[in-house]
Amino acid sequence: MDHTKFLKTAILFHVFFWINLNAATSINITGIPASLTITTAAAGADPTAVIDSSTSYDITTDLSSAKITGKIDTSMPSNTTLTTSLAAPSAGGTSSGAIALTTSEQNLVTGIPVGTHNTNTITYNFSATTAAGILNSTSRTVTYTLVDNG
Repeated sequence: MDHTKFLKTAILFHVFFWINLNAATSINITGIPASLTITTAAAGADPTAVIDSSTSYDITTDLSSAKITGKIDTSMPSNTTLTTSLAAPSAGGTSSGAIALTTSEQNLVTGIPVGTHNTNTITYNFSATTAAGILNSTSRTVTYTLVDNG
């Protein structure tokens, strides 16, 4: 079976961010991730995942400990996964690593200290199993929220 034609799936992104705090706390997303389209697979293996690290985030917070949560607007198709990984600011905080996005809020970075933290990388990874089959191109809205870690 020619797996290179078995799965051709794309996820298009809309990235939004929310700030649930005061004027001294903000998050800004820079860049728009490319369309993630899976087009290749080795014989007998799952399709090759697609990765994008072209976006970043900047935050300013006066909270002693803040966190960033994330979610998507609609569940992913069966047998596909969209993960995001936010690098922790160099001044502190803990990244949760690669998190499979769902429609529920999930912690992505916790323990962010007071200050301005610029140019922190966001990585997206779109993967699928052969069981996903051929899917139509679709999009997901990713929402990031900066809140008190408490």
